[in-house]
Amino acid sequence: MITARITIASALLAGASWLVWYAVDGVLGRSLPAQIASVGAAAGAGGLIYLRAVLRMRIPEARQVQRLVLAQLGRA
Repeated sequence: MITARITIASALLAGASWLVWYAVDGVLGRSLPAQIASVGAAAGAGGLIYLRAVLRMRIPEARQVQRLVLAQLGRA
């Protein structure tokens, strides 16, 4: 069951990343700085979507990583 949840979260990551890349690429064009910006924005958006998805689906490893990160930031 966990594998199915991670697969769904990964599909959401891929879809969000592609949509953001496509939109930003269309606006900024194909120069190197534009590609850096569009790929960076796509990676950031995809990462946020994935993070939200795995936390909402209550994947145990995601909660564990969340606790570790918050502990390192001093907010646990």
